[in-house]
Amino acid sequence: QNKSLSFESVFTGLISVSGILCGKTVVNACGSFTQPLTFYSLLVGPVSSKKSVCVELFKNSYDSAVTTLSNYGDPDFENSKFKLQAKANSSVTIESLLKELSNRSNLIQCWDGFSTLVSSFGMYKCGNGSFDRSIFLTLYNGQKSFSHTVKSYEFEIKDPRLCIFASGHHWKAIDMIEDENSFKGDGFISRFLICCPKPVRLKLRQL
Repeated sequence: QNKSLSFESVFTGLISVSGILCGKTVVNACGSFTQPLTFYSLLVGPVSSKKSVCVELFKNSYDSAVTTLSNYGDPDFENSKFKLQAKANSSVTIESLLKELSNRSNLIQCWDGFSTLVSSFGMYKCGNGSFDRSIFLTLYNGQKSFSHTVKSYEFEIKDPRLCIFASGHHWKAIDMIEDENSFKGDGFISRFLICCPKPVRLKLRQL
C-alpha cells in the first residue's frame, strides 16, 4: 500500500521524523546564527491521495524506532540513554502537551487531519485560541527553556523540541495563507513546510 506514495510526501514525512530523532541538533548558518532542527510540516492533497497512509506510515515507523532505541544498551527503559524520547504525542490541549514536554522534552505530533489540530486551539477556553497558537510559535523557535505558570500548576521545560507532521486539504492551507497575506494571521502557517505533490494516477493492477 506504500508503493504508490509520492516522493514528495515520503520526503516530507522523513524530514519531520528525522528532525525529532536528531534530538537537540541545531543548524549553524554562517557561524553566527543557530536554529534548532525543528520541523512543522503539512502534507496537502485531495481526497483519496493517500495522505492518511503516509502519516500513519511515519507515525508507526517512528514509534517502532523509539521502542528499539529506548532499549538500546539497557533493557531497563528508565535507565536507557534514550529515556527522553517518547512515542508520537496526541495531546489535544496545550496543557496536556506542555505536561508531556515537561516529562520528555522531545516530542512529535502526527495529525491525520490538520483541521483537527487547528480546531483544538482554545479548547475548553474562551477566546479564539490565539494563546495556544502562541505556544506553538514559541516552541518552534526552540528556546533553551520554557516556563508556563498558572494558578493550578507550573511547568519548567528545559530545551523543548516539538515537531509536527500533519495532512490536510488544500482549502484550509489556502485560507490560512490568505489570512497571513492580509496581516490577519500570526505567522503560524508560515512555520509549516507545505508539501502539495501532484496526484499520482495508478492503473488498477498497480494498486
